[in-house]
Amino acid sequence: MGNKLVNVATTEAHPQIGGAMRKLGRTWHSLADLDQAQALSECVILSDTLGYQGLNARSAKETLQQRTAVLEEYQSAVKAAISKRRHIERLKASTNIRPERVDEALEEMEEANKYENVLARRAEGISQNLHRALERHNRLVTDDITTALIEHTRSSIMYERQMLRELEALRPDIHNVDSKAPPPKPNG
Repeated sequence: MGNKLVNVATTEAHPQIGGAMRKLGRTWHSLADLDQAQALSECVILSDTLGYQGLNARSAKETLQQRTAVLEEYQSAVKAAISKRRHIERLKASTNIRPERVDEALEEMEEANKYENVLARRAEGISQNLHRALERHNRLVTDDITTALIEHTRSSIMYERQMLRELEALRPDIHNVDSKAPPPKPNG
């Protein structure tokens, strides 16, 4: 469009209109360049920040999935320990008790209880670490996104001011179109 305005300006018989169209064509080019630079700036500032936060979210999701796996394993260990305790209770109620069976059942119950306790401590440790990490993560995400939005706003204001300067520079030429001009030369 800017090139077309400059080309039309060369054929314009009225000098003020021709000058204004030429200036308008150049301004159109400048505004298009500024608009392109602003779009690129937005992509860099906002897209990079949001992409980075997306990676953080994916990492958090994987961590939560690992925690869920530990909690599921813990639940299985609790069920196994309960089952071993019930087996001991059945042995107590039994009239025919063999000592080797009792020893074996006690060992199994002790192992199940130890495993349950180990997983309980692991799940508790993971949960505590996750709570601290989540608080830190929320603070960092808020800071990062706030910083990106502030930078985007500053950048947008800078580009809008440049566009305004370009348009303000065009104003005198547009006003001069109204001034008295010599009559156009007849073609012919």
